[in-house]
Amino acid sequence: MNQGGRETKDEAECKRTSPDVSSEPGVEDALLSVTLEDVRAQKSECPSHETGTPRGPMASSGAVGATGVDDGAGRRRKALRRAKLESILREYGMVEPNRGDFSAYPEHVWREGIPDYTKANLAYVQGRTKNHAEDSLERIVENLVKTWEMEATHVSDPKEWKTVDHDVYNVSANGGVSYNLTEAARVGNYNWLLASANPEVYDVRKESFESSHSLFGNAFTEGFPWEVLEVFSGPPEVAFTWRHWASFTGEFRGNQGENQIVEMYGLCLATVNADLKIQRLQVFYKPESFFDVLLGKARPDTLSGGKALVGSGCPFIPALSPNASKRHETEAKLPPSSKSAVEPRTRSIPNPFSPTSSN
Repeated sequence: MNQGGRETKDEAECKRTSPDVSSEPGVEDALLSVTLEDVRAQKSECPSHETGTPRGPMASSGAVGATGVDDGAGRRRKALRRAKLESILREYGMVEPNRGDFSAYPEHVWREGIPDYTKANLAYVQGRTKNHAEDSLERIVENLVKTWEMEATHVSDPKEWKTVDHDVYNVSANGGVSYNLTEAARVGNYNWLLASANPEVYDVRKESFESSHSLFGNAFTEGFPWEVLEVFSGPPEVAFTWRHWASFTGEFRGNQGENQIVEMYGLCLATVNADLKIQRLQVFYKPESFFDVLLGKARPDTLSGGKALVGSGCPFIPALSPNASKRHETEAKLPPSSKSAVEPRTRSIPNPFSPTSSN
């Protein structure tokens, strides 16, 4: 099913011709396993950013393409992903992200055909740490950002973007260069988000919209999901924290991933108008830490739990805490059963970056 809720002929055919996974043990795992070679061979299956898979002419033909790969295998993988996704949604009472009605866009604006978000949504529901209530501000903000991302990636004409205030829209990352609507659409999300990155690792002057998506698509062959963690203020100034993650299944700048989970945490300040159209996005995060892991210079666990955003908690200097010495003196005089009464107040404050926390 696409975002508009309509089943295409291709999807119906997939369901009809797909094997019964429940009766064929091992088939699901075999067909859902997508290697870097698969991605390079079947470009129609290559995800980019948190995006869906474009359904281009080759993907819908059912014929053997120029690469010599039978697209029927791709369709079967897609159908199995859809079945697995729907099973998870039913079992855990989740819903797919709402990226709007794709039929509301003219056909000619799609870069590579209407996107299919099955792969991205499956990775999202399998790896998310939050399940926000349907009417919560977090859910509203998350769907708005996901729709915006879909438009920025797949809708070639920014005049057709429905999530932004066209006259005043501008974006920036880490207090760096500000891009207006035309500029942001031309360079793509990766490039304006990485404008302040070390050019020895990622030089935005040498990367295009297409090359940037290819670079990260080859690194994260199973998708690059994104979620809202917490929203701290409502419209018109919306402040929220977010998490981006992926299985590093491909390769980045010559470094081969080993299917390890890599994470990125950040903060966004979004200004919206009365119609919830985005006017300004200011994103803050540390791309250096993320690149260190992709290049094999750091372990993936150095990114977990939002360490790059909130710090690792070290070094800790208890002597500099105003009440530390008094608290330890008090604890020493109390019987063991009473010591919990003087635990620091911060123990009762939930950590928004804890993978076990939920709404």
